[in-house]
Amino acid sequence: MTGHTHGAQTEANREVVRRAFDAWQHGRDAVADVFAPDMVWRFEGHSLASKTYPNRQALIDEVLARFGARFATGQPFRPINVRSVHAEGDTVIVVWDGRGVANDGRAYENSYA
Repeated sequence: MTGHTHGAQTEANREVVRRAFDAWQHGRDAVADVFAPDMVWRFEGHSLASKTYPNRQALIDEVLARFGARFATGQPFRPINVRSVHAEGDTVIVVWDGRGVANDGRAYENSYA
């Protein structure tokens, strides 16, 4: 792959993810739609969700669906600020802040990468 082609693909990938976050922020689509089916996702830390998920479906079933259910009757959890989108080839990292109001009426805010 030439440098020009690699750079163009990097920018295309960055734009796909940027658009996905915009759609999610405005309630149009789920951000997981852009995740590769065979992606591996790792949550660092010490929470119950902290482990490695071997593919997109495992992440959706074990984390995202359960997390989203916490907001079913409140305000959905969504990005409120995308701080930056970093890309290199087929790897894209988004640094963002999210907010929602949980079923118990409490606001939930957190930052992610």
